[in-house]
Order: sequence, then C-alpha cells, then structure tokens
Amino acid sequence: MSERSPALADFLAQLPFELDAFQEAAIAALDAGRSVVVCAPTGSGKTLIGEYAIHRALTRQQRVFYTTPLKALSNQKWRDFQQQFGAEQVGLLTGDVSINRDAPILVMTTEFSAICSTVLPLVKWVPPLRGWKWWCSMNATT
Repeated sequence: MSERSPALADFLAQLPFELDAFQEAAIAALDAGRSVVVCAPTGSGKTLIGEYAIHRALTRQQRVFYTTPLKALSNQKWRDFQQQFGAEQVGLLTGDVSINRDAPILVMTTEFSAICSTVLPLVKWVPPLRGWKWWCSMNATT
C-alpha cells in the first residue's frame, strides 16, 4: 500500500505478519470509503479485514456492526472481540440475547441484522426485557 492512514499503521504494528494482497486491496477500499465483499476460503484471513474495520471505527469514535450467519459464531466472535478490544467495547445481539447493546462494537446474527434493517425504521419503542423476537412476533403483520 502506498499511503497508510494512522489507523492502518497502528493496526499493522500489532500484527506479526505481512498482509496478503487481497487483504491489502480490501483495506485500501475501506480506507477509500468503499464497501467491501470478501470471498475467500476458510482460514485465509477474511476476519482480519473486519478487525481492521473495527479498529478504524474505534479510532474515529464510530460504532461498528459485525454480523455472522450463526448464533454460535456470533457468540465466539463476541468472546474473541472482548479479549481483543475490551469487554466494555463489545455487545451481542441475537434473536434471544441482548448484552451490552449500546457498545461501540455490536456483534449480531444476520437474522437480527435483517430484523434491524426491515423493522427498526418502523420501531418507536421496544419493551427492554422482551427482546426482538418477542417484539416481532407480537407486531407481525399479515
């Protein structure tokens, strides 16, 4: 990469290895303000791009949403990110669990992400102890 942002330089200083070309390209796209979709085999380093996006958002005092397709994976990433970024920085939202949901890093299932994108613009208030699955089931339209 030709010109590195302070956030990227700080992030790279923490790594014990060099980035692969696809990681460099994805990070350059993020830094240019573009969206990124990474399709690569398991274990190839896709998560590192997400970790950089989280690091970058935190340095800008922004909030970031990390989605996974499975609740078990969301739980694992929640634990991993707590260790990496600090427990107070990370929240978890699934269909039946809400932990630290005002945290700057919010890990959620894609199911919950879909609910947020379709229902959230319509929601004025959700009972705090019930959760989204309950709210959606009680407010479903036919």
